[in-house]
Amino acid sequence: MHLKLDRVHFIGMSMDNLPPLHQEGQYLLGNAYDLPDDLDDDEAWINTYMQLDLVLAAQPPTEEERAESRRESEITYCREKESGTMWTKSNHSDAAGVRWPPEALKHIRCSTVVIHAGEDQIFQLKHAEALRDDVQGATLVVIENCGHELPHRARWLITDAILANAKKGEQAMAAGICQTQLKTKSVSSALA
Repeated sequence: MHLKLDRVHFIGMSMDNLPPLHQEGQYLLGNAYDLPDDLDDDEAWINTYMQLDLVLAAQPPTEEERAESRRESEITYCREKESGTMWTKSNHSDAAGVRWPPEALKHIRCSTVVIHAGEDQIFQLKHAEALRDDVQGATLVVIENCGHELPHRARWLITDAILANAKKGEQAMAAGICQTQLKTKSVSSALA
């Protein structure tokens, strides 16, 4: 390996906003926010990023979550403006390119955790279950009381799931064994 790394962890989110698979997702993405009238207005773009972030959280945000969304929206907007990718907020499917065929997922041979929001407005749970089933040994963790944009209150649950997955992968590597299919876990008590 040219990077000379012993181990690597990949973390990704969403599927680049494929077209919604059920009606409420179509409403949210189509009507919950608008692109700025003045496309050169930085503040309007930041507000658009915030609207998208907050509308997909499934519950009204706290003031702390609203402030954190503002901070993250500013950072994301500045980074995406500089790289020329801010238009992907409204055309993710066009920008994302060809999707992996499902059979390619069967070739993944590393510890994998699929995290899904229990009230995701875009992707049904069946999507996450299919992903888990296509990746040998993958674990599915469902975060209850959350929408597609996982809120800040869910971060420690997500972090715990990722760390547990990394530990599971390291143990399997050390033992030289393949992982077996694990059952779905549901995490809800702390988010009610």
